[in-house]
Amino acid sequence: ISYNTLSGNSARFEGGGIYSTSTGTLNIINSIVALNTAPSSPDIAGTISTGGSSLIGTDPGLDPSGLQDNGGPTQTIALLPGSPALDAASGGCPATDQRGVARPQGAGCDIG
Repeated sequence: ISYNTLSGNSARFEGGGIYSTSTGTLNIINSIVALNTAPSSPDIAGTISTGGSSLIGTDPGLDPSGLQDNGGPTQTIALLPGSPALDAASGGCPATDQRGVARPQGAGCDIG
């Protein structure tokens, strides 16, 4: 999983954001997995490796309005000014984001 945002999801037991039952390791790179809910391990559960500059289980500074039309073909969750995800991705990033907007928009690529 790279350059993704998983937020506002829930599970009945654990891993509200991601629950990996794979025999291998799930890699999360330059992604946000936060603000999910579950009785145990609300954001991630299972054999998971984080690389790059992922934000896991911390306040990522997402717009509390949630999914909305921020331009492009699908709804997205916007980053708030001052978000720790802004310009914080490590390594290269895709040329465009999910909306089709060129990356980076600032000094670096955004996480998520």
